[in-house]
Amino acid sequence: MQPVWLVGLERRYFDLLIPLAARNSHPSQVIVVEIDQESLRKVGRWPWSRAVIGRLVESAFEAKASVVVTAMLFSETDAQDPQLAEGLRRGRAVVGGYFGFDGNRTQCDHPMQPLASAPVNSTLFRASRELCVVPSIADSARVGFLNASSDADGVLRRLPLLIEYQRNVYPSFALSGALAAVNAYSLRFSAQGQPELEVGGRPVPLDSKGCLLVQPGTRPFARMAAADVLDGKASTAALRGKVVVIGGSAVGLQDSVPVPGQKTVPGVYVQAAALDHLLRGDFVSRPPWGMPLELLSVLLAGALAAVGLREWSAKWAALSTGGAILLLGGMSVAAVTSAGILLSPLMAQVTVAAVAFLGQQSRAGAMRRHAAEIQAFMVTSLEALSTLRESTDPFHSGQIRQYMRLLCDACATQPRLKRDLTPETIELMVQLSPIRDVGKAGIPDRILNKAGALGADELELMKQHVQLGLQILEQARKRSGLRDERLFQVARDLVYSHHERWDGSGYPRKLRGDEIPLAGRILAVADVYDALVHERPYKPSVPHAQAVAMIVAGRGTLFDPEVVDAFVATEQAWQGVAAIE
Repeated sequence: MQPVWLVGLERRYFDLLIPLAARNSHPSQVIVVEIDQESLRKVGRWPWSRAVIGRLVESAFEAKASVVVTAMLFSETDAQDPQLAEGLRRGRAVVGGYFGFDGNRTQCDHPMQPLASAPVNSTLFRASRELCVVPSIADSARVGFLNASSDADGVLRRLPLLIEYQRNVYPSFALSGALAAVNAYSLRFSAQGQPELEVGGRPVPLDSKGCLLVQPGTRPFARMAAADVLDGKASTAALRGKVVVIGGSAVGLQDSVPVPGQKTVPGVYVQAAALDHLLRGDFVSRPPWGMPLELLSVLLAGALAAVGLREWSAKWAALSTGGAILLLGGMSVAAVTSAGILLSPLMAQVTVAAVAFLGQQSRAGAMRRHAAEIQAFMVTSLEALSTLRESTDPFHSGQIRQYMRLLCDACATQPRLKRDLTPETIELMVQLSPIRDVGKAGIPDRILNKAGALGADELELMKQHVQLGLQILEQARKRSGLRDERLFQVARDLVYSHHERWDGSGYPRKLRGDEIPLAGRILAVADVYDALVHERPYKPSVPHAQAVAMIVAGRGTLFDPEVVDAFVATEQAWQGVAAIE
């Protein structure tokens, strides 16, 4: 996991990159008919009657608009619903819907129309209720949900295009508008339950939650006042063949959201931006291979910086550091301007800058601190690489460290074990424990995320992750130029021996008893407990008491008896750590 401060910094960096993204040369088909201050002055205060809104929709269709999407919710019946429904029936129309996530369930007489069934392992947001649209209106138009959510800093950057509800997948307001315009889509799900969407034959870059990166603050739309459309002042040429988005922009309507660039825009502009992306195929995306590439750049940049500082003069090292930082930034700018791809150079730049800064310190007394900082960066990178391929929660690395600290401290009181558990050794084992499965970065997704037991060949392939992990460690040691053999010995023992078993039934070397390094014997218990109490693609979680019983049953066969005794002495504290969500 990246530090919170780095995640926030990356978001702001992407906010600066997005306006540089290459634009599709095709002209926009979207025009926003906005209920602005002038329209309120001419037509009357908000809310307008449904007869007026129906007349507005009808006027847009009379001006030859191809699709009219109305960014409004109509969840309560009104005497003028027939007039609105009549306007919607004049052409291809879309109205807004809404899903709730509060646990309450509802049943609508005229529910939204789903796009597909959701697989059991779907990664989409899962709603618990639907806000019902008035039946006569729902029968006259497509319905798409208007749900949107901001990032932790309150800025809206992503818009969900798909939501799961009662095992079906439903489209957003913007996606419904695009489908009304092109009437061609494909929706599939990967083996890991992630959505794969195409609209008009073009793939849509969604994240695992079905969200699309939107750019409402950087896209100029043709706009027209709603009052002009109602008065017949809008020319047919302006609306002919356009996808018309009707929504409020007047300040008094209080429908504005923060977007990148420290400004707010009307919510209708966000929907229009997403609709424009879909119709033009003009996307900015964060590809799934972006983070592995960034992590490899961290390892390479850190290693090169360390070698440069050791081999070159301070002047040339400073120049090369500055050049590396500029090169990494330039590569990310080139990626977004040429292909709309967002790549973050920040972690690699921070690594290079930190290594360079440490290298300028006194070569004598500061050398030990220098090595420790480089080690911390390398361990963080390896930890990120080890968790990258698995669906782990934000607390997972912290939890395995806490398990190891509890177990190591307890093992340090056992007569046979305490001699080898110095405070320094315990600290290394605790801090390095999250990289135990770093080799899984080389195991195919179809094996890691298989929902069910592995076949014999698949199991043998999975077992190779310990050898791959050892290779990664050796490469990291060689490229970093570090000489701390104690650190890498503990890392090797953790990665290469935590699947060995006390009776010799483990792998990869089938070591038995005290032949297994102590770090591996201790981590074996912590790793099995962690796997038991957490849900995995191939199994559900088990209660704490059952996990304890299973580990105790392996005392003297699967696990070192004294390590199990130490576990039993502290197992109540383990339950508290496992309960953190």
